[in-house]
Amino acid sequence: MAGYILQGGDGKEYGPVDEAAIRSWIEDHRVIGSSLIKPEGGEFAEAKNLSQFASYFTSGDYHEVTHVPGVDTAKALKESWHIFLKDPLRYYGLILVFWGACIVLALLPEVLGLALAPLVGSSSLRELGTGLLSLAMNLLFTGPLLVGCYRFLLRGVDGGKPGLEQLVFGFRSDVVGKAIGVQVVKFIVMSCVVVAGIIAAALVALALGLSTNIKPELIAKNPFEHAEWVVLFVGAVLVVAFLVMLVVTLMIFVEFLLADESQESFVGLFTKSSQLALSKVAPLAWYFTVLSLIWLLSFVCLVIPALLLAPWLMLSMAHVYRQIAGPSSSPTQTNNTP
Repeated sequence: MAGYILQGGDGKEYGPVDEAAIRSWIEDHRVIGSSLIKPEGGEFAEAKNLSQFASYFTSGDYHEVTHVPGVDTAKALKESWHIFLKDPLRYYGLILVFWGACIVLALLPEVLGLALAPLVGSSSLRELGTGLLSLAMNLLFTGPLLVGCYRFLLRGVDGGKPGLEQLVFGFRSDVVGKAIGVQVVKFIVMSCVVVAGIIAAALVALALGLSTNIKPELIAKNPFEHAEWVVLFVGAVLVVAFLVMLVVTLMIFVEFLLADESQESFVGLFTKSSQLALSKVAPLAWYFTVLSLIWLLSFVCLVIPALLLAPWLMLSMAHVYRQIAGPSSSPTQTNNTP
C-alpha cells in the first residue's frame, strides 16, 4: 500500500499515511489544494497537482480561503455572507446553542442561590456564594464553549458542514484543560487592566483635588467651569480604554488557535495570538471598525436585525483568522498517525 508524507503549515512532516487518510483529511478540509504531499518514492507536490486527489479541488463545491498579506475585510464579509446564506439554520442553531448555554450559566447560580436561601441566614453571604459560583462556572465552561463555537465556524469557512462534533470539541480531553486555562488567564489579565484603570482614574481625581483645591465631586457637578481638568480625566479614561482594547486584540486569536488544533504550548498560544494580531494591526483595526459600524447601525435600527446578523459577523471573524493564520498547521492531532 502506497504511503504519503504531508508537510503541515508548521513545516513539520506528518506520516507516512495511506491514501484513504489523505482523502479523509481533504474531505475534512484539513488538507487544501496548496498543501504539500510527497508520494512514496516521489517529491513534494501540491495536492491539487496530484492525479490521485485532483478531482477534489476541481469540484464546484470546493472552497478555500487564501492566505493574504493583509486582511481583506470586504472579502471576509462577502464570502462569510455567502457561506451563511447556504445554510442559515445551521448557524442560527449555533447561536441558539451558544447563547442558550451562556444564559444557563448566568441563571443557574441565581436559581441555586434562591433555593439555598432558607439554609443561609445572611443575604450578603448568599450573594457572595452566588457570585463565586457564577465566576467558577463561567471560567470552567465559557472557554470550552468558545473553542467549540470557533471550531464550528472554522469548519464552515473551510467549506465543510459543521455539526455537534465541532461544538463539543472544546470539551475534548486534550483541549478542555487549555481552554479553561485560557479563560482563567484572560480573566486575570483583564481584571488587572481594569483595576489599573480604576487606580489611574482615582489618581487623576486626586491630582485634580490637590492641584486646584477643588473637590472632584464639585468638578462633576460643574464640569464646564473646569473644562481643562475634565479633558484630562476623559483623556486618562480613553488611554485605559485603549489599553483594554489592545490587550483584547492581542489575545483574540487564542481560542481560534485552540479550535484549529494548533501544536503550540499553552504559553505559545498567547505568543502566537499576539504575533498574528501585531502582524496585521492596521488591517485588523479597519476590520473591527467596519464590524463595529455594522453592529451599531443594526442596533440603532432595531435589536432583532443585530441578532439576525450575528452568525454572519461571527463567520467573518473566522474568515479573517483563516486569512491571517493560513490553513491549519497540522492535519491531525498526532504527528504520525491519521
